[in-house]
Amino acid sequence: MRHRVVEPLGFAEILEEALGLTRRHLGLVLALDLSFVPLFLVSNFLNPTNPNEAVTLAVALGLLGLALQTVGATATTYAMGGVYLGEDVTLGDAFGRGISRALPLFVTQLLGGLLALVGFLLFILPGVYLSLAFLLVSPVVVVESVAGSKALSRSRVLMRGHLFRGAALLAVSMVVFLLAGTAGIFLSSLAPPLAEVIEVALNAIVAGYFTTVVTIFYFDLRCRKEGYSGAVAAADAVPSRPDPIG
Repeated sequence: MRHRVVEPLGFAEILEEALGLTRRHLGLVLALDLSFVPLFLVSNFLNPTNPNEAVTLAVALGLLGLALQTVGATATTYAMGGVYLGEDVTLGDAFGRGISRALPLFVTQLLGGLLALVGFLLFILPGVYLSLAFLLVSPVVVVESVAGSKALSRSRVLMRGHLFRGAALLAVSMVVFLLAGTAGIFLSSLAPPLAEVIEVALNAIVAGYFTTVVTIFYFDLRCRKEGYSGAVAAADAVPSRPDPIG
């Protein structure tokens, strides 16, 4: 596959590119974002005999489900970043990266979420600022193999001067989510037995689209601020960090 030469993209171009990638690689997106479904199916056959067992099972399944969803989200970031750059990305490659970076991403997002929460509790605006400043945490953790405060700082540096673009992309993504929800309700009314399947599938597609938007935005800002032009030039763009999807 031919490597892409990364160039600055306009607001609409990011959304359009993300939509095209999500559509062309829909099977990959669904496979990655629905990795928790087997656990959900298995849980339907588990019938604890007493309340203590029920609570223990619920907590265990909840934690395992969260872990699988984090792996799926991490793998999706890796995969969509790779195909955007023109890399050949397999399902195994994506899950491998997802497993290796899931815990660092979870810890980083938890730290960023707590800081943003403190900001909201204090004066609201600091919380809004931090939420936008940390928008690129996922691709930073996955692509650059950093985590914690370093990843949060890196995201904040890349977002500096582009907070309004980030907010606009978030707003559009929320509109897409709402439209998908409306479509899900309509489709479910046509086929009630498949309502849950339709809802889960649409949520996975929207989540994959949002992940792709953020990932492309990340590469766009690296291109604008660091002269980054693609996978081959990664070492020149950020000497202290690994290749984009390596």
